Amino acid sequence: MLSEGFLLLVFRNRGNYFSKYISLRLGTDFVAILLIYREKGVK
Repeated sequence: MLSEGFLLLVFRNRGNYFSKYISLRLGTDFVAILLIYREKGVK
């Protein structure tokens, strides 16, 4: 899964501020996409 590999990547580089920013950014975007997808699916 993409999320598993991504989490592993973030976990390995969690000392890097750039990785932290990327993970936070992708994390919030992913949550937003999930919420939008759920709203459209529940229609």
